[in-house]
Amino acid sequence: MIMLLTGKDGYRVVRRRKQLKDAFREKYPDGEILSVDAVESPEGVIRALTEIRTPGLFAAPKFVSIENAASVKETVRIEALLEGVPDGKDAVVLFSSSALPKGKSTLHDALGKLGTKTETFDAFTPGEMRKFLLEEAGDVSSRVSFAPGAVDALIAVVGTDSARLASEARKLAAWKAEGEVAREDVDSVVGKESAEENIFNALDALLAGRRGKALSLLLEDAKDEGSAVKVFGLLAWQLREFFRVRGEYDKGNRVPGQIAAQIGGKPYSVQKIVSRLSAFPVARLRKATKLLAEIDVATKTGKMTGEIGLALFVEKL
Repeated sequence: MIMLLTGKDGYRVVRRRKQLKDAFREKYPDGEILSVDAVESPEGVIRALTEIRTPGLFAAPKFVSIENAASVKETVRIEALLEGVPDGKDAVVLFSSSALPKGKSTLHDALGKLGTKTETFDAFTPGEMRKFLLEEAGDVSSRVSFAPGAVDALIAVVGTDSARLASEARKLAAWKAEGEVAREDVDSVVGKESAEENIFNALDALLAGRRGKALSLLLEDAKDEGSAVKVFGLLAWQLREFFRVRGEYDKGNRVPGQIAAQIGGKPYSVQKIVSRLSAFPVARLRKATKLLAEIDVATKTGKMTGEIGLALFVEKL
């Protein structure tokens, strides 16, 4: 199978590429994924295509991802190689580039002759933007909804930046946890770097064994937010970001800028998380997430106050 991902929205191109790789890895745990950057290794593109079209008798399923495909020059040779790619989903060649305008490249024409499946990710229409925002928030919490004014306010702040729109929608959903996000919530949370920074600093202090400092920062945030429940939401969001960065890092992606592009995060924030990953292994991340969920339920059912919940989180993690 041959596919092409293109369009002006680079973030969604990268994200769709990751989704396809993850789906292949899940279906074929023993399969082989080859990623080649056509800018850095033009000859690597030829090698990868040659390998996938001439599998051995016991060859594992292969997924070849050719990134920055707009720079591919040897289209005649590549077209010949692609004609030999086996049919079926166990042999996938994926071209992707956010700089490959439809109908304006020889590579696009060559792929078109082969009946290539193409997915294009251009700038959102207003309706698509709203749907995308709600899907991202729903991925964090199905119990959160958005008032029409809140959706409009978030889009007005973020504009057409899909990476930031996804990040802010997820942050709002984690912060709210359940109920309707109002316009005032957007004004309070979006772009509020100080609260986000304090949450990271609190976790950083906790990882370093400075529990008193960690609790002090969390209680300070609870006072600023007017509720410890809001701090639980921000903690949940930050733990989720740790998980997302950890996932990319454990796959071998060790460059913060590239991780940020993959997950739609901020390079500076990803850099900070990467610097603390050794102190926050997966087992401890899972423990933190489970503990936070238990404390959140206990506070909402009146079994403890939010402040005691924060203290318990710091003591047990």
